[in-house]
Amino acid sequence: KLGLEVYDKKHGVRDKFVKELRDKFGTKLGLQFSIGGQISFDVFPKGWDKTFCLRYLEGIGEIHFFGDKTMPGGNDYEIYSHPRTIGHAVTSPEHTMRILRELFFKEEAAARPVVALPPPPPNEGQGTGTPWPAIVVLLAACAVLMQQPGF
Repeated sequence: KLGLEVYDKKHGVRDKFVKELRDKFGTKLGLQFSIGGQISFDVFPKGWDKTFCLRYLEGIGEIHFFGDKTMPGGNDYEIYSHPRTIGHAVTSPEHTMRILRELFFKEEAAARPVVALPPPPPNEGQGTGTPWPAIVVLLAACAVLMQQPGF
């Protein structure tokens, strides 16, 4: 798995493959393709990317999104760059926590110690199917909700 990741970074295998799939089947079958985790790519019906959830978040003020695959073609790009979200490109859970503290807990940040999340298993991490993206989205959603009147 790690060898394939290194090879792909050097030769752009997934980028080329996803481009071919997009060109041949995207419009014809109504599919979207994006680069996923460490060695994967995602295929889903057009419109079923991460922006799908926004239709259920009407009436919420600011929506912050935190993701690691925020470049064009990455599986976070559509929601990261969506006009209804404020996108944050992050590289780790610690990076996400730092930004969350800066955005939502400015006064309290200096008084509190940094919460250390357990590290991902060896040879895993960003974009490898670990639960970190779900934790990041959950943390971001909680931070947004806590800013709402009456919460």
